[in-house]
Amino acid sequence: MLKEIFNEGLSIQKERIRELRNYAKEMRAKEDEARQTELDAVETHYNNQFEILADEMREQKNNIKKSQKESKRQLEKVKKTLRSQLESEIQELHVCNFLFIFKKLILGGNNSRKRVNILPRYRRR
Repeated sequence: MLKEIFNEGLSIQKERIRELRNYAKEMRAKEDEARQTELDAVETHYNNQFEILADEMREQKNNIKKSQKESKRQLEKVKKTLRSQLESEIQELHVCNFLFIFKKLILGGNNSRKRVNILPRYRRR
């Protein structure tokens, strides 16, 4: 009878140890799952931040390209305007030079028959 009580107590202790082991195993599994969930959340957060940063960088790159194209277009427009103004001023100077020479010939009072070239210098050959 004492042996039976001892064996019964021993089997209860073994059962209790099995239950505690199973409980500890379940708790470790839950902790592992919680840790993995937290790691997944952190990884997702940083992946999202990386994507946002990559999108912002692409947008900045596109804005820089647009700005450079606009600047180039404006520069070409200014060059064209300045070239046109310069050509106009050169043409006006040629007309003034022609009129000055013509006036000097007509009103100059110089009766000598000196040959005067009224064409601009770069056209003489």
